[in-house]
Amino acid sequence: MQKKLTRNSYKRKVILFGLIIFMSIALISTGFAAWILVQDSKANTSGNISVGVVQEGNLKVVLDEIENPNFIFEPTEDDSEGRVRNDGENFENLKVVIKGNISGANYLDDLEVLLTVPQCVMDAAKDNYIILPECVNAAVKLKEIDGALSVNGDTASFSYTIEFKWGSKFNGMNPGLYYDKDEEGSTKTDKELKTTLDTFYQKMGSSNNYTVTVTAKIK
Repeated sequence: MQKKLTRNSYKRKVILFGLIIFMSIALISTGFAAWILVQDSKANTSGNISVGVVQEGNLKVVLDEIENPNFIFEPTEDDSEGRVRNDGENFENLKVVIKGNISGANYLDDLEVLLTVPQCVMDAAKDNYIILPECVNAAVKLKEIDGALSVNGDTASFSYTIEFKWGSKFNGMNPGLYYDKDEEGSTKTDKELKTTLDTFYQKMGSSNNYTVTVTAKIK
Protein backbone atom coordinates (compact mmCIF):
# COMPACT_ATOMS: atom_id res chain seq x y z
CA MET A 1 0.00 0.00 0.00
CA GLN A 2 1.39 3.39 -0.97
CA LYS A 3 2.03 5.71 1.92
CA LYS A 4 0.57 9.19 1.98
CA LEU A 5 3.01 11.97 1.17
CA THR A 6 1.98 15.10 3.01
CA ARG A 7 3.74 18.45 2.61
CA ASN A 8 5.57 17.83 5.90
CA SER A 9 6.90 14.38 5.04
CA TYR A 10 7.49 15.10 1.40
CA LYS A 11 9.18 18.42 2.13
CA ARG A 12 8.19 21.70 0.59
CA LYS A 13 10.90 21.32 -2.02
CA VAL A 14 9.27 18.21 -3.45
CA ILE A 15 5.82 19.69 -4.00
CA LEU A 16 7.62 21.82 -6.47
CA PHE A 17 4.68 22.59 -8.64
CA GLY A 18 3.76 24.65 -5.58
CA LEU A 19 6.71 26.97 -6.03
CA ILE A 20 5.77 30.57 -6.75
CA ILE A 21 7.98 31.07 -9.76
CA PHE A 22 7.04 34.67 -10.35
CA MET A 23 7.58 37.49 -7.88
CA SER A 24 4.75 39.68 -6.71
CA ILE A 25 4.49 42.89 -8.66
CA ALA A 26 5.08 45.83 -6.36
CA LEU A 27 2.10 48.01 -7.10
CA ILE A 28 2.14 51.80 -6.94
CA SER A 29 -0.12 53.00 -4.13
CA THR A 30 -2.59 54.59 -6.52
CA GLY A 31 -2.52 51.71 -8.97
CA PHE A 32 -0.40 51.40 -12.06
CA ALA A 33 1.19 54.44 -13.64
CA ALA A 34 -0.43 55.87 -16.74
CA TRP A 35 1.17 56.77 -20.02
CA ILE A 36 0.17 59.17 -22.76
CA LEU A 37 0.83 58.29 -26.36
CA VAL A 38 1.27 60.13 -29.63
CA GLN A 39 2.63 57.14 -31.50
CA ASP A 40 2.91 53.39 -31.04
CA SER A 41 4.31 52.89 -27.56
CA LYS A 42 5.03 50.08 -25.13
CA ALA A 43 4.88 49.79 -21.37
CA ASN A 44 6.60 46.90 -19.64
CA THR A 45 6.01 45.42 -16.20
CA SER A 46 8.68 43.12 -14.83
CA GLY A 47 8.88 42.63 -11.09
CA ASN A 48 8.65 46.22 -9.90
CA ILE A 49 6.54 48.33 -12.23
CA SER A 50 8.41 50.47 -14.74
CA VAL A 51 6.25 52.41 -17.16
CA GLY A 52 7.49 54.78 -19.84
CA VAL A 53 5.71 58.12 -20.11
CA VAL A 54 5.31 60.40 -23.11
CA GLN A 55 3.83 63.74 -22.05
CA GLU A 56 2.36 64.92 -25.37
CA GLY A 57 -0.72 63.50 -27.00
CA ASN A 58 -4.36 62.71 -26.41
CA LEU A 59 -4.37 58.96 -25.78
CA LYS A 60 -4.14 58.04 -22.10
CA VAL A 61 -4.06 54.46 -20.84
CA VAL A 62 -4.38 53.54 -17.15
CA LEU A 63 -3.90 49.98 -15.96
CA ASP A 64 -5.66 48.79 -12.82
CA GLU A 65 -3.87 47.06 -9.99
CA ILE A 66 -3.52 43.31 -10.50
CA GLU A 67 -5.49 41.61 -7.74
CA ASN A 68 -3.48 38.36 -7.85
CA PRO A 69 -0.20 39.10 -9.64
CA ASN A 70 1.46 35.73 -8.88
CA PHE A 71 1.30 32.63 -11.05
CA ILE A 72 1.28 29.91 -8.40
CA PHE A 73 1.85 26.23 -9.20
CA GLU A 74 0.39 24.78 -6.00
CA PRO A 75 -2.30 22.17 -5.29
CA THR A 76 -5.86 23.45 -5.61
CA GLU A 77 -7.50 25.02 -2.58
CA ASP A 78 -9.93 22.12 -2.15
CA ASP A 79 -7.22 19.45 -2.39
CA SER A 80 -6.75 18.51 1.26
CA GLU A 81 -6.34 14.75 1.02
CA GLY A 82 -4.51 12.07 -0.92
CA ARG A 83 -0.83 11.50 -1.66
CA VAL A 84 -0.25 15.10 -2.79
CA ARG A 85 -2.24 17.88 -1.13
CA ASN A 86 -2.07 21.57 -0.28
CA ASP A 87 -0.40 22.85 2.87
CA GLY A 88 -3.45 24.85 3.96
CA GLU A 89 -1.88 28.16 3.00
CA ASN A 90 -0.75 28.14 -0.66
CA PHE A 91 -3.07 27.34 -3.55
CA GLU A 92 -3.01 27.17 -7.33
CA ASN A 93 -3.38 30.40 -9.29
CA LEU A 94 -2.66 30.09 -13.00
CA LYS A 95 -4.51 33.23 -14.12
CA VAL A 96 -3.54 36.90 -14.01
CA VAL A 97 -5.95 39.52 -15.32
CA ILE A 98 -4.63 42.66 -17.04
CA LYS A 99 -7.25 45.40 -17.25
CA GLY A 100 -7.68 49.14 -17.36
CA ASN A 101 -9.19 52.13 -19.12
CA ILE A 102 -8.34 54.40 -22.05
CA SER A 103 -9.29 58.01 -22.63
CA GLY A 104 -8.87 59.61 -26.03
CA ALA A 105 -9.78 56.21 -27.40
CA ASN A 106 -10.86 57.66 -30.75
CA TYR A 107 -7.11 57.68 -31.52
CA LEU A 108 -6.76 53.97 -30.64
CA ASP A 109 -6.31 51.36 -33.33
CA ASP A 110 -5.58 48.31 -31.15
CA LEU A 111 -4.11 47.20 -27.84
CA GLU A 112 -1.68 44.27 -27.69
CA VAL A 113 -0.49 42.13 -24.77
CA LEU A 114 2.73 40.09 -24.77
CA LEU A 115 4.08 37.92 -21.94
CA THR A 116 7.80 37.13 -21.73
CA VAL A 117 8.93 34.30 -19.44
CA PRO A 118 12.38 32.82 -18.67
CA GLN A 119 13.76 30.12 -20.95
CA CYS A 120 13.42 27.55 -18.17
CA VAL A 121 9.66 28.05 -18.20
CA MET A 122 9.65 27.68 -21.98
CA ASP A 123 11.55 24.41 -21.55
CA ALA A 124 9.05 23.11 -18.99
CA ALA A 125 6.30 23.76 -21.53
CA LYS A 126 8.30 22.06 -24.29
CA ASP A 127 8.47 18.95 -22.11
CA ASN A 128 4.70 19.07 -21.52
CA TYR A 129 4.66 19.92 -17.82
CA ILE A 130 2.71 23.11 -18.48
CA ILE A 131 1.00 24.90 -21.37
CA LEU A 132 2.03 28.49 -21.98
CA PRO A 133 -0.48 31.32 -22.35
CA GLU A 134 -1.31 32.29 -25.92
CA CYS A 135 0.36 35.68 -25.50
CA VAL A 136 3.81 34.18 -24.82
CA ASN A 137 4.78 33.34 -28.38
CA ALA A 138 3.15 36.34 -30.03
CA ALA A 139 1.36 39.48 -28.93
CA VAL A 140 -2.40 39.08 -28.62
CA LYS A 141 -4.52 41.75 -30.32
CA LEU A 142 -7.40 42.57 -28.00
CA LYS A 143 -9.66 43.78 -30.83
CA GLU A 144 -9.69 40.20 -32.12
CA ILE A 145 -11.01 38.82 -28.80
CA ASP A 146 -14.71 39.20 -28.03
CA GLY A 147 -15.23 41.43 -25.01
CA ALA A 148 -11.53 42.11 -24.40
CA LEU A 149 -11.60 45.70 -25.70
CA SER A 150 -14.70 47.85 -25.53
CA VAL A 151 -14.63 51.27 -27.18
CA ASN A 152 -17.39 53.82 -26.68
CA GLY A 153 -16.59 57.11 -28.34
CA ASP A 154 -13.64 58.73 -26.61
CA THR A 155 -13.35 56.14 -23.83
CA ALA A 156 -12.57 52.44 -23.73
CA SER A 157 -11.98 49.64 -21.26
CA PHE A 158 -10.03 46.43 -21.65
CA SER A 159 -9.52 43.16 -19.84
CA TYR A 160 -7.33 40.22 -20.78
CA THR A 161 -6.66 37.03 -18.81
CA ILE A 162 -3.18 35.53 -19.02
CA GLU A 163 -3.53 31.85 -18.17
CA PHE A 164 -1.16 28.92 -17.81
CA LYS A 165 -2.48 25.35 -17.94
CA TRP A 166 -1.14 22.02 -16.82
CA GLY A 167 0.38 19.95 -19.63
CA SER A 168 -0.03 16.40 -20.86
CA LYS A 169 2.61 15.18 -18.41
CA PHE A 170 -0.17 15.50 -15.82
CA ASN A 171 -2.99 14.78 -18.26
CA GLY A 172 -3.97 18.45 -18.17
CA MET A 173 -4.68 18.29 -14.43
CA ASN A 174 -3.17 19.84 -11.34
CA PRO A 175 -0.57 17.25 -10.21
CA GLY A 176 -2.27 17.02 -6.82
CA LEU A 177 -5.38 15.71 -8.55
CA TYR A 178 -3.55 13.78 -11.23
CA TYR A 179 -1.66 11.55 -8.80
CA ASP A 180 -4.68 10.90 -6.62
CA LYS A 181 -7.69 10.76 -8.94
CA ASP A 182 -6.60 10.25 -12.54
CA GLU A 183 -6.82 6.68 -13.84
CA GLU A 184 -3.24 6.77 -15.06
CA GLY A 185 -1.75 9.09 -12.44
CA SER A 186 -3.06 7.10 -9.49
CA THR A 187 -1.07 4.06 -10.68
CA LYS A 188 2.23 5.94 -10.47
CA THR A 189 4.46 4.83 -7.61
CA ASP A 190 5.66 7.23 -4.95
CA LYS A 191 9.12 7.05 -6.51
CA GLU A 192 7.78 7.99 -9.95
CA LEU A 193 5.74 10.79 -8.44
CA LYS A 194 8.72 12.23 -6.61
CA THR A 195 11.02 11.93 -9.63
CA THR A 196 8.55 13.71 -11.91
CA LEU A 197 7.96 16.58 -9.51
CA ASP A 198 11.68 16.91 -8.81
CA THR A 199 12.33 17.10 -12.54
CA PHE A 200 9.60 19.68 -12.99
CA TYR A 201 11.18 21.81 -10.26
CA GLN A 202 14.61 21.58 -11.87
CA LYS A 203 13.22 22.56 -15.26
CA MET A 204 11.32 25.53 -13.88
CA GLY A 205 14.47 26.73 -12.13
CA SER A 206 14.65 29.49 -9.54
CA SER A 207 13.81 32.40 -11.84
CA ASN A 208 10.99 34.57 -10.53
CA ASN A 209 10.63 37.22 -13.21
CA TYR A 210 8.13 37.70 -15.96
CA THR A 211 7.41 40.67 -18.18
CA VAL A 212 4.05 41.86 -19.47
CA THR A 213 4.27 44.29 -22.38
CA VAL A 214 1.15 46.28 -23.24
CA THR A 215 1.37 48.07 -26.58
CA ALA A 216 -1.18 50.71 -27.56
CA LYS A 217 -1.29 51.46 -31.29
CA ILE A 218 -2.83 54.60 -32.70
CA LYS A 219 -4.69 54.96 -35.97
